[in-house]
Amino acid sequence: MTAAFEALPRLIRILAVLNLGLMAGFFFAFANPTMPGLARTDGPVFAAAMQSINLAVRNLPFFIAFAGPAALAALAVLVARPRWPWLMALLCYGGAILVTARLNIPINEAIALWDPAAPPADWAERRDAWMQANWLRFALTAAGFLAAVLGLPAGRLEARR
Repeated sequence: MTAAFEALPRLIRILAVLNLGLMAGFFFAFANPTMPGLARTDGPVFAAAMQSINLAVRNLPFFIAFAGPAALAALAVLVARPRWPWLMALLCYGGAILVTARLNIPINEAIALWDPAAPPADWAERRDAWMQANWLRFALTAAGFLAAVLGLPAGRLEARR
């Protein structure tokens, strides 16, 4: 039991890095090539595709993957030394969550109300705003991933003492 308990902080750090990498990859996959591909379509195709994607992403595995980096980075702040990489990871990913809540979700909610056959006149502007916000989510999550990676070597050195 003691060995398993002592291994828990390292496991938390490893899972945090993996989960941050997963979400950085997810946001990047939307930033390039998904959204540029959808940007080449017309309004009705874009609206129908986004409505379908936004319905499909609402599932338990995605929720766990989306919430996981914040929870794991917060736990790592409590158990890891030094704490600064994990605090940076938590702040960066927290910023990505804020961007999602303040920018992407409101646009998604507006898109959900569109008639795909006749999207509003400003559909391209909303698409572009969503894309810019997604690039910001990617950058914040990638920065959090990098910070967490920097926190891993400290865990190995700590374990050798």
